Amino acid sequence: MYTTVKQAEVNQEYQITQVIEENDTTSRIKEYMRKRNMKLTREDVMTLIEINGSSKKLDLSGCDLSGVNLSKLNLEEIFFGTTKIVMSATIEEMSSGANLEGAMLERANLKGANFGRANLKRAKFYKSDLTEATFWAADMEGVDLRGTTLTNADFYTAILKDARLLGARLNGANLLRAYLAGAMLSMKDIGSKIIQETMEGYENYYERWYITPDVKKYKQTHLDVRYLEAMEIYLTLKSTFLSAGRFDDASKAYFKERQLEKKTFAPWRAARYYGDAFCASRAIQPPNN
Repeated sequence: MYTTVKQAEVNQEYQITQVIEENDTTSRIKEYMRKRNMKLTREDVMTLIEINGSSKKLDLSGCDLSGVNLSKLNLEEIFFGTTKIVMSATIEEMSSGANLEGAMLERANLKGANFGRANLKRAKFYKSDLTEATFWAADMEGVDLRGTTLTNADFYTAILKDARLLGARLNGANLLRAYLAGAMLSMKDIGSKIIQETMEGYENYYERWYITPDVKKYKQTHLDVRYLEAMEIYLTLKSTFLSAGRFDDASKAYFKERQLEKKTFAPWRAARYYGDAFCASRAIQPPNN
């Protein structure tokens, strides 16, 4: 009994120490950025990573990093944008992302990085690893993403006007409502499936990035219409390819669009693609044959 109580006291002291250390680290980071007036250089970013202990969860949202060369740095899970998407918040209430206009981020490790609402105009990510990174509502006009790994990346409502994506690996990415006018990419870059075509991938996406009082209900709402969302994405891609004169890619996008339409067209197929709960809630029955 005494040993158990003693261990509990030790654990509590350790947790208190951890909180104090985290608060101290956060204060040091904020003070450092305040002294730099939020305008950071490559050396500043490296110093802040050292203070934080690693790049993970280091919050640089709101900082000015325009034109900074951050190539070849390990920036895994760093925050350049809003930390989470809060469904109850308005756009005005959400914090702005970092200003990375014209920044050099080539050959960098940016796995899981957050660029939500960041200014990434003409930023260069050539051959960087951006696996599971989010670019939610980011301004990415003229961005260079050639040769990047963008597996399961999130481009929801991102502006990708005139973006260069040739040679990128976008398998499992979310391009829902992304603005792709003038973007350079191909169906080969899109890969075999976008995230809406995989149930598990789409579930993980909402759990990773969204905060809402009823996350399960919100997530299920989107899962129920995920094939319709995928159709919308392929329709956008088809228009982008046609505008660029990439007719073979436009035909492939049209074929995917029609495949998805078939999966949602017949009511008796709903159980296969949306699940029994979806059908039961809408009184959908399979045919007798």
